[in-house]
Amino acid sequence: IDASHAVLVARGDLGVEIGQAELPGIQKEIIRAALAQNRIVITATQMMQSMVESPIPTRAEVLDVANAVI
Repeated sequence: IDASHAVLVARGDLGVEIGQAELPGIQKEIIRAALAQNRIVITATQMMQSMVESPIPTRAEVLDVANAVI
């Protein structure tokens, strides 16, 4: 984080590496650490995936996005 201008949390790849159960906590830690150093944070991949097929996201997806932002 020290050497970067921004941080990308690639949820798909991260979930494969650490497991889906660990993803939310680690994602939060990365976001907090980056924001503490005034870095831009981009959370990407595997968000709102159901909207590929449906115009309305699932409740879980809405909460997932809210959790990434808050």
